[in-house]
Amino acid sequence: MENIEKSKEITPKKENQLGSHSAEVGDFLKKDVKEVIDVKEYNLGDWQTINQGLEKLGIDIEMIKNIQKKLSLKVDGKVGPETIAAIKKLGEQSDSESLESESLHDQGLEKEVEKVSTPAWIEKMRGNGGRDVVLMVSDDFDPSKETEVIYHFHGTDGHEFGKLPKLDGASSSYQKRTGKKSVAGNRFQQVANSLSEMKNRNVIIAYPISAGRRGPKKTIAYRNGYDLNWMDREESNEDMSVLHSEVIDSVSKRFGTRVNVTKRTVKGHSAGGLALKNLSKSGFHIDRIDFLDASYGNWAQRCYEEAIKRNPNLQFNLYVRPGTSTDNSKTKSLQEKEGVNIIYTNEKHADMNRVYFGA
Repeated sequence: MENIEKSKEITPKKENQLGSHSAEVGDFLKKDVKEVIDVKEYNLGDWQTINQGLEKLGIDIEMIKNIQKKLSLKVDGKVGPETIAAIKKLGEQSDSESLESESLHDQGLEKEVEKVSTPAWIEKMRGNGGRDVVLMVSDDFDPSKETEVIYHFHGTDGHEFGKLPKLDGASSSYQKRTGKKSVAGNRFQQVANSLSEMKNRNVIIAYPISAGRRGPKKTIAYRNGYDLNWMDREESNEDMSVLHSEVIDSVSKRFGTRVNVTKRTVKGHSAGGLALKNLSKSGFHIDRIDFLDASYGNWAQRCYEEAIKRNPNLQFNLYVRPGTSTDNSKTKSLQEKEGVNIIYTNEKHADMNRVYFGA
């Protein structure tokens, strides 16, 4: 098993005032502790202004919470004076005593990555809002050969590797799951185990982690705890093209050879279909799209309409359970479209990744 790779170090900017530079501080908060400690260069002043700007900046609240956990602070995801003061104190320690060697990756995710039998590592990537992205390849992966890059976007609760927390204003469905173990680990392992089914395919699997609940509060998806803004350039600071560049750079650096990418595939399971719809608007060229029981509402229809503009040879696969919410009129309207293949299945929703990810 490969060791989990730590986040790349980037030399942070330094300013004299905190309040008027919330964007820069927000940028720090999307990186690791080694960079965040440089907030010591700032005055504590206008921390409230920074907090108010976090959502607009698309800052990952979970990242802030992880920092607070590491520093034994109250975990509320807010950048208050206690958080900044603790970070300043940390920055005053010697480099050998700092958290330079520690990871700010989700500990639950790290444990799941440790179970992967092939090379696998985690990096925080700007294209995914500064959040974790797991990269996996087979033991015999060769970057010089023709390579398929597969991006998989998980469904509801897939960001929470532990027990599900209580959420204000949550739906009754989510409330029933509160305090119980999340499905995140199970779903992740289904994807990781699929590498064994791809023996004749030279592939990279990129598994981004969402921000958790985000978006308009009155929507059903928000009440169910999902991220409505994931990979939507207009609503977040996330960008598919940037993410792709970071993934290729990371793998190329790790293997010492530039990856020869010949195919780009994106997949989404369950609510991950919304991320597919969102990213399709970015102009990113895609060769294959798989909706794994994820074609709710108009998600698949809108995704197809955008993606086919960039690639008339698009392969568009819809795995649908008959008579369920994904088997709707919008989905059926794609039946005769160029490149569309609708596969009806009686497999359980929870098993879609296990059965079809490696197809």
